[in-house]
Amino acid sequence: MSLLPGKKRALHQKPRQAADWYRETVDSVNSLFCVESFCGVIHDPACGLGRIVEVARHWGYEATGSDLNDYGFGETGVDFLVDTRPRDSLIFNAPYKLNEAFIVHAFEVARYQIAMLTRIPFLNGQERYHSLYSIMPPSVVVILSRRPSMPPGDSDSPAKNGTADYCWLRWPERSKRQRRGYGTRLVWADPNHRSELVAA
Repeated sequence: MSLLPGKKRALHQKPRQAADWYRETVDSVNSLFCVESFCGVIHDPACGLGRIVEVARHWGYEATGSDLNDYGFGETGVDFLVDTRPRDSLIFNAPYKLNEAFIVHAFEVARYQIAMLTRIPFLNGQERYHSLYSIMPPSVVVILSRRPSMPPGDSDSPAKNGTADYCWLRWPERSKRQRRGYGTRLVWADPNHRSELVAA
């Protein structure tokens, strides 16, 4: 019996990068700051090469970074999922398989806003809806209308010709998360709005 087309494609998918580390583009980070603002010190708990931290600093924020692995930036050897230090705002591009765990822990330690870069399909799924979105939906979904390239973090490949759809999910400050009842706003990041962007 032949495999369905979808299953054939799955057999030829490239293996995931070690530690699920894929680097975000400068433009994709700028797209968030073009439409959203944050309070206090911004921390990226999966900082990799520090791109989110550096872009946040460009926008005038105080920002710090940490990572479980040593990629040459920020505080290393820090497992965010067991790090209970309070944070002001959190912005991150987490390992995809740990997205939900990062969000849940971020709810515990972040005083203000939380933002996560992820693939748009992460918005789907009944199990995720019942375990996460029905309880604590994002207050804003920022669609990246220009698909960003997300090459492996240790690759020399330039970031270009992205084929996957990404978005930022943003949750409000803790006081609003506790009250709930807020709606979810959907916005599109304008790829032509570059007057405030850091050069890629």
